[in-house]
Amino acid sequence: DAPPAATILIEGHDQHRGFFASSLLMAHLQQQHLQLSPSPPLLPTAILAHGFILQNNTPDKLSKSSGCSGVPEFLQVDVLRAAVLVGANGKDFRLSNDCLYRAYRRFKQIRQALGFLVNLLATSQSLPQESGVLDRYLLSLLHHASERILAKYDNLDFNGALDDFGELLSSIRSGLAAQASPSYSCLATLSHALVSLVAPVYSFLSEELYEYLSGFCPESFLGRTPAASVHLTTFLETME
Repeated sequence: DAPPAATILIEGHDQHRGFFASSLLMAHLQQQHLQLSPSPPLLPTAILAHGFILQNNTPDKLSKSSGCSGVPEFLQVDVLRAAVLVGANGKDFRLSNDCLYRAYRRFKQIRQALGFLVNLLATSQSLPQESGVLDRYLLSLLHHASERILAKYDNLDFNGALDDFGELLSSIRSGLAAQASPSYSCLATLSHALVSLVAPVYSFLSEELYEYLSGFCPESFLGRTPAASVHLTTFLETME
């Protein structure tokens, strides 16, 4: 039997004459040796060439051989990931303290807002069971914002998606400041939906919150099959 074919080949843009060429050549020779028909081919169906993170004010890329100097030790992986997604735009990304600070400040605000919401769900023992006007308002906010955020993910507009996500969190916190209380079901829906929505950018934060949520309010409460990881779930479909 033929080995499974890779659907995509990912390498840095400096490998056009290196790893790219050798990988494609070996796959072609292997296919000829096995006398495979064109379907399924061993050759990948797509090639993705990525850029690099450059050290500030230099043309040098960060690499293991250079010791990755220039990256603060306290910097969370999620912050660096978000900074690159927002600032790279398909090109080499120049690392600077300013861009890292902006990414960290946004990450901190989102982490605090999500933590507040999840902890509110975890500590609320006397929430109403029936949905009311506040539930409908909050879930409507979630529905419309989710559509915008997912559309921006599809267009690789991560900066716009995070802007919309931050505005959604602010609107939800303002709604929760009202005298009325949301139902437990509404808070559970908000928590799971928001954690999955932010997972494409903040991978580790979303995984941590998903594991915490699963300990006292698993997705089965919402009629969904629980998964081993937030990255194995689908985005929560919300009703307007």
